[in-house]
Amino acid sequence: MNWLIFIILTISVLSVLFIILTDGRYFGKGLMRLIYDIVGPRMFNARSESDRWYALARQLQLNGEETILDIGTATGDLPLTLATLPNFRGKIVGIDWSPKMIAVAQEEARQRKLNTLTEFQTADVRQKLSFKHEPLSYSRPHCTRPN
Repeated sequence: MNWLIFIILTISVLSVLFIILTDGRYFGKGLMRLIYDIVGPRMFNARSESDRWYALARQLQLNGEETILDIGTATGDLPLTLATLPNFRGKIVGIDWSPKMIAVAQEEARQRKLNTLTEFQTADVRQKLSFKHEPLSYSRPHCTRPN
């Protein structure tokens, strides 16, 4: 009897790990979204990576007029950080598939009075995106200039 319980628990744990590691690609997209919505806001808001984003801005030699799309923005750390650059007057749009993450990002932008420089949208990059801000200067995660 103990072996049966052990086997069932092992299969269950391995199944959940498979779903998480494959981002719900094969089955379990609903479970993946649930985990992301529950754990994500606390995990991504735990600490800012602002030093990393300021270094990226220097590397990209941003002049402050760019339109930037942050794909997979989570709680909006990158857009919120870049919007605080001294000469930034452009627009940074962050998209994420989690409405809860986007709500956290929007609230943070509102509290920090950065909502004129940032915009957050719920979107799934596996679907067609409607991006109204043209021309696009940079896009993350690749941080390349689109042609």
